[in-house]
Amino acid sequence: MILLVGNALALVAAAVFIGVYSRTRWESTPVGMGTMAVKVALLLWPLSGMLRRTGHDHGADVLLSIAYPLVAVVLTWRTVQVVQAMRVSRDHLDHHAGEHR
Repeated sequence: MILLVGNALALVAAAVFIGVYSRTRWESTPVGMGTMAVKVALLLWPLSGMLRRTGHDHGADVLLSIAYPLVAVVLTWRTVQVVQAMRVSRDHLDHHAGEHR
C-alpha cells in the first residue's frame, strides 16, 4: 500500500510539474526542451508502478520498455548540451583572460 501511495504522489508531482512547465516557452531553448523531455520520461516510471500495483503487469512492462531507452537518450542528449556549454564558457573565459595579459 505504501508503494501505491508513493507511486501516486510521484505521478501527481511529475504531472503538476509538466503542467506548470508547459506554460513557459520551454520549446524555445535546448535547455527547456531537455528539461521537458526528462520530466516526461521520468513520468513513465511512477505510471508503470501504478499499473503494476493495480494488476496491469503487461502495461507496466510496455511503459518501462519505453521509459528506460527514453531516459537514456534524453540524459545523453542533455549531457552533450552541458559539455558543449561548458566548452563555450571555458573558451570565452580563456579568450578574455588573454586580453588582460
